[in-house]
Amino acid sequence: MHPTLWERIVRHAVFNYLPESARTMHLVKELSYRPQATFLPRVSNHGTSEVLPQKPSWRYAKLQQKDAAAAI
Repeated sequence: MHPTLWERIVRHAVFNYLPESARTMHLVKELSYRPQATFLPRVSNHGTSEVLPQKPSWRYAKLQQKDAAAAI
C-alpha cells in the first residue's frame, strides 16, 4: 500500500525540518548564556543574538561594601 500525498508531506516535514529546528532552538538557547567573572569588567555584546542577563553575585557585592566601609 502506497502512502498518500498528505502522509508523504507530513513525513518529509517531520523527518527533515523538525530536528533541524529543534537543534537550532537548542543552539540559540545555549549560546545566549555567557557568564562572566564578576571581578572583571563587563564585555560588550559583539554577537547578533541577545545575551541573557547575569544574576549579580551577592557575595562580591557584600565584599565590595565591606572594603568600601573599611577604606572610609
